[in-house]
Amino acid sequence: MGRGSRQTTGKIKQGKFDKLAFKYDPEADCYTCPLGHSLIKRGGTRSGMSEGTRTYYRCGNCGECPVRAVCTTNRRGREVGRWWIDEVRVRHHERMKDPKHKADYKLRKQVVEPAIGIIKQVMGVRKFLLRELPFVEGEWDITCAAFNIKKIGKWAQRIGLQGLIAIANA
Repeated sequence: MGRGSRQTTGKIKQGKFDKLAFKYDPEADCYTCPLGHSLIKRGGTRSGMSEGTRTYYRCGNCGECPVRAVCTTNRRGREVGRWWIDEVRVRHHERMKDPKHKADYKLRKQVVEPAIGIIKQVMGVRKFLLRELPFVEGEWDITCAAFNIKKIGKWAQRIGLQGLIAIANA
């Protein structure tokens, strides 16, 4: 739900209220607009195979609203969607305000992301070929072993075979 997410960027560029301007109340299961009007959960939810479920909320007071032009162009009123994972996004956004967590997350870019990138791009492992957890775990173990062997090969080129033997014996 951060500023860079696809759902909010377009609205900000157009000078309109984005989703972050609306506050969600989990107990009442509704959103509140910047002027205090409620956006009520409407009808149903839509879901996609890879996206999960999204619930929509709509404001019924948009007809008389003085800031309607800044909020929406939809003739039926402003609509806000809430993904099943939005609560996790909000918690992550709050956690990233802490400098310690921000530093840890920055470290992840240096440690984890390059390894995943190499596994996907260089080694060509983009999806698992097998199904069921024990088989997927085995496939992942083989992928990690291959990655580690590749890494050891790079070290061997840098420090030579004698250097590797010295490290192994230490």
